[in-house]
Amino acid sequence: MEPTFFLKSKRFWGMFIAAATAILPAVGTLVGWDIKPGLVIDLGAAGSNALEAVGGFVGLALMLIGSMKAKGPMVLKPE
Repeated sequence: MEPTFFLKSKRFWGMFIAAATAILPAVGTLVGWDIKPGLVIDLGAAGSNALEAVGGFVGLALMLIGSMKAKGPMVLKPE
């Protein structure tokens, strides 16, 4: 089994996308990203929920595909 540098790994990017979709809205308010009320009204709760669902699905799918095609473990240092 050959190790893969983590930035070239589909598993890593799938985990990153899924986590970012879930975490970014909460972290954004903590660091001061101001979301205007008009934007929330324009986007709507349904649009926001759909965006989170699509991001979670894409991340999970990429993670599963990457895990099935993996030829070895991920490593932190490129070879």
